[in-house]
Amino acid sequence: MHELVDSIRGDVVEATVFTALIRAPGGRAAAAEVAYDLVLLVETHDLDAARELVASDSWRTHAVPVIAAGAAHLQFVAANTRRIAPVDHSRGGVFLFNYFSAPTVEANLYAWQYTAGWFQDQTGLDNSTVLQPVDDGPFSLVNHCRWDHLVDVMPALACKRSFGEFVLRVFQENGVKPRPLLFRISRS
Repeated sequence: MHELVDSIRGDVVEATVFTALIRAPGGRAAAAEVAYDLVLLVETHDLDAARELVASDSWRTHAVPVIAAGAAHLQFVAANTRRIAPVDHSRGGVFLFNYFSAPTVEANLYAWQYTAGWFQDQTGLDNSTVLQPVDDGPFSLVNHCRWDHLVDVMPALACKRSFGEFVLRVFQENGVKPRPLLFRISRS
């Protein structure tokens, strides 16, 4: 995977490799459906550049063999449709990729926006980007964010009653199924 990161140029703003840390609380019912050990997040200047990258020889030479070797894999091009603030990949920390499915993207966006304040208040979250796949895929949205330490987020998710009574209830009422996975940076 490092060869791929080294080989991509052009319209790429940033490429970061993440390795799995732990499955976060909150997605119990659907958690078994998603188990990614590695995430390559590539930010490009625009959607056309992302599509060109995925169709490139470099991608086929370096990414496809890694994807094909994995038991579970997912590849998609997405637009950043909502954000609290950009996610800082220049330093370590704990990074969330929450793979959501919902009856509609609008229901998912509503639930994300309605619950974002809880995460800001209860976990000190000051960044988040919502990635919406531009083509049909298994997920309606993928939320990506960062905390400095695991202790900044895990106690709130595991111990605060308001997480279940508010956040998970809002998700359930809107048909949103979260699949939260926590990662650390492997390479940026």
